[in-house]
Amino acid sequence: MKKVKIKVPAKLNLTLDVLGVEQGYHALKSLVCSVSIYDTVTVSKRKDSDITLKTFGIDVGCSEQDNNAYKTAKVFMRTQNTCGIDVVVNKNIPVGGGLGGSSADIAGVLKGCKKLFNSDCNLSDLASKLGSDVNYMLNGGYALIEGKGDKVTPVNAKTKLYFLVVSLDKSVSAKECYKAYDDAGVISAECTDAAVNLLKGGDVKSFIGVIKNDLTAPAVKLLPEIEQNLATLDAVQKGFMTGSGSATYMVFKSRRKRNVAYNILKHHFGKNLIKAHTV
Repeated sequence: MKKVKIKVPAKLNLTLDVLGVEQGYHALKSLVCSVSIYDTVTVSKRKDSDITLKTFGIDVGCSEQDNNAYKTAKVFMRTQNTCGIDVVVNKNIPVGGGLGGSSADIAGVLKGCKKLFNSDCNLSDLASKLGSDVNYMLNGGYALIEGKGDKVTPVNAKTKLYFLVVSLDKSVSAKECYKAYDDAGVISAECTDAAVNLLKGGDVKSFIGVIKNDLTAPAVKLLPEIEQNLATLDAVQKGFMTGSGSATYMVFKSRRKRNVAYNILKHHFGKNLIKAHTV
């Protein structure tokens, strides 16, 4: 095998509860899902020990050596004692939006390299060292993420959801967002467990009524454009933010209702409005 291609979907935080600080990290509880916005990662063997990276699509805004896909290939090569690796990333997941694009690329390189070299390595161990969301991105689907993002429990829910995702050309620093959250000193009741139960039961209307993201207010303080986007979404149906921003989204039970909202909003958001569904 000389080449392996892996498609990795983006993720949305359907809920995000901040539970406090443990060992220097903010402890989270979050219901997440994979959505139909993909980065495609292709890895192939080299005859030397070099690592190369080519990216297409959305500009990631960093040098080759600073790109997480490049760093991941280098870690894999060194820890598994392989030859060099050529990495190609076709990037469609918006950058810096809380959609997990960087983690998706790490997961894609890990999964692709494992298959490429027929390795028996434990990807979970490597993933934990490379990023907090990467263990989730290895398998995706509905899941409960806890701790600093490293504890992942699959959620057995059959409910299919449809989304409109709004990307922003600006991003929010997660570090600054958590600091703003701490400075505000506001603690709200957890919603994730209730949301999981409603999702399992297929009650999408009630599910939408309980979900929240504790990082929304601090993210809005840092980047007011998020609030503007949420207000535009709220005029049609309740909008939410994923991760620490800056992407926002709406949840729908049916493709038809999602498409109706798309037709209302497409002229306002243009290419930044993306249709998606759970995968």
